[in-house]
Amino acid sequence: MVRWFYGCYPFFGYLCVGAEFTYIIMYPILVSDMNFYGADMLYFILYIMLPACLMKQIVNVAQLCSACYAIAEQDANKKNKS
Repeated sequence: MVRWFYGCYPFFGYLCVGAEFTYIIMYPILVSDMNFYGADMLYFILYIMLPACLMKQIVNVAQLCSACYAIAEQDANKKNKS
């Protein structure tokens, strides 16, 4: 998924924009009483953007695990050389 994230520009854009818009849209939903015009539109947009946010978090965790592994491997190589 990480390779596809960086290899497919529209997918990359959808995940990045979707993650940010999810947080932006959740704010008025959580802090207001949702009795204003357009509340249904916010929920509709949220349902479109929420999967992007979730997939972006999966990519973030994969990158974190990869970075931790690379650092641990580098530390192990340093220790073995000493």
